[in-house]
Amino acid sequence: MPQMKPRTLLAVAFGGLFGGLARAESMQIFASLGFEMTILFINLVGCALVAYFLGSVRYRFAEVQWNEVVRPFFVTGILGGFTTTSAFAYIVASNAQENQIFAFVYGLASIVAGSKIYEFVFKKVSP
Repeated sequence: MPQMKPRTLLAVAFGGLFGGLARAESMQIFASLGFEMTILFINLVGCALVAYFLGSVRYRFAEVQWNEVVRPFFVTGILGGFTTTSAFAYIVASNAQENQIFAFVYGLASIVAGSKIYEFVFKKVSP
């Protein structure tokens, strides 16, 4: 496995800081939806944004070091910090014993909706 350059690590770290702050703020703003629906909303928005950046923005940064700084900052850092796989897994696992139907539907909806949103946005913005 190749070693990451220091500037790539810094890009991911700073991006993760901003993404985590955005998620925390979003949790406050959408608290009325409840924990599960807020996490679902955040993750689906994150899918759309990843598709947008991978489908469109990378072409605007062709001359910039996309693979070393821009993509790690935006996609891995900001959007990785904004979305949350651990909360998704917690929601599904914690509901699996008592509310299996909810856990199944939530997990399936998250995966299917996320992939469809990604596919839709990516096709719309890719050159």
